Amino acid sequence: MDQGRDAVYVREIIERKQLILKGPETTIPGIFAGPGWYYFLGLGFLFSFGHPVGGIIMLAILNVLLTVILFLFIYKYISKLYSWFGAVGLQIFWPFYDTSRFAFNPFPTVFLAVVLIVLLVLFVQRKHKKYYYLSLVPVLLAFNADLASAAAIYLFFVCVGLYLFLKRKINLKNYLLTTFTLPGIACLFVAKQAFSIFKNPQQLENTRGIFSGTNFFKMVAQFGKIIADSTIPQSLLISALILAVVIYLYIRQKNKNQYAYLFASLTGLIFVVSLAFFSTNKGWRDWHTVYLPTLIFVSTTILLSQLKKQIGIVVFTIIIVCQTAIFIPRYIQYLAPNNNPGVLSSQMKVLDWIYTKNEENGFNVYTYMTNSYFNYPYDYLFWWYGKAKYGHIPCHYEVYPKSHKYIYIPGGEFNYNTPTLGCDKLLFLIKEPIVDQDRFDKWSKNFEDTKLIESIILDQITIEKRQYLR
Repeated sequence: MDQGRDAVYVREIIERKQLILKGPETTIPGIFAGPGWYYFLGLGFLFSFGHPVGGIIMLAILNVLLTVILFLFIYKYISKLYSWFGAVGLQIFWPFYDTSRFAFNPFPTVFLAVVLIVLLVLFVQRKHKKYYYLSLVPVLLAFNADLASAAAIYLFFVCVGLYLFLKRKINLKNYLLTTFTLPGIACLFVAKQAFSIFKNPQQLENTRGIFSGTNFFKMVAQFGKIIADSTIPQSLLISALILAVVIYLYIRQKNKNQYAYLFASLTGLIFVVSLAFFSTNKGWRDWHTVYLPTLIFVSTTILLSQLKKQIGIVVFTIIIVCQTAIFIPRYIQYLAPNNNPGVLSSQMKVLDWIYTKNEENGFNVYTYMTNSYFNYPYDYLFWWYGKAKYGHIPCHYEVYPKSHKYIYIPGGEFNYNTPTLGCDKLLFLIKEPIVDQDRFDKWSKNFEDTKLIESIILDQITIEKRQYLR
């Protein structure tokens, strides 16, 4: 559903050259991320000629680029051997791979958080202010990915900036400029949206569950799971024990590599800041801290490079074996054919069946979606796939007749409903699995004055060919 929503907004940018100023909506209704995510996806859609896989290509490129950056950073400043270990290990590290498996707006925060820490380490060690100024870029870009993640990353940046100011590595002017003045623009953008919520009693009611109290103990448990996922996924206890021993042995080292020390320390700080931030409310979702597993994995690899060679290699091998045991079955699972109604291949089968059954006439299409009132995926696919392959699109393709889809589809039906044929005879209903019977019954009443001609079930999706009785 999210990918379908993103696709219709990217379509507006590419096809109609529209300026989109809001990004994806957050878990708080009425609060939106910045629009950068849509423009980022737009590059992939251009390269793939509108194919939805373009978004996945962009995230895959981003993760490959991050692997290269980490390889070069570790190779040059920490350990040549472990630069290879880290780069290869990331490719079989499921939490990292998972962030390029489909296009989801919080996923770029992995790249942004890691690059932020790399730039801060380079600033402290090489004392070039350009690295500190550049570190502001991933902070600002994070507000265009996921606001909750961006808030945690920004608070981390504030803490690091304060430390650097107290240590006189930056002056007050630099601290205020980079930490408050420029990020303040993003904060004002969010504040403006928040103010509009306070004026709307219904929207305000929707936020109370998130800010109804603290959530510390649950967050401790969830962050413990993140630690396990980053080292030994099969056991939190073993993961915590390994990390504790590795950190203890590293602390005992007399001549510490400062690049390794700073990277691991900053990872620890962003972990603590994220835990503290998400403990203050009840809005945490697992994608809000998607950047932490990769940071912990890389930091663990870096710390192992500083221990005795035999110890480091043995522990790293244990971690990789445990990660591989998780990675392989999950990877094989996603290689197997999937009959999930939300999968692109299933939705394209639906379109092919509809077009082969339209009797060379025009038609209308109405869609019942399992988990949403909106038909974003099919709205994009009829326009992109149906028009390209079959030469025309339905006269109306929406949730139900006269559903005012221009309210939720940017550009609305008036801009994406040609070319069509006459549509006064046939209609098709697309029904995903029913989870809300009451909503389905209300939707079905719109088609009582039609006659069922033919139906089929494809990948759990029921498609009905119907004829108007009038």
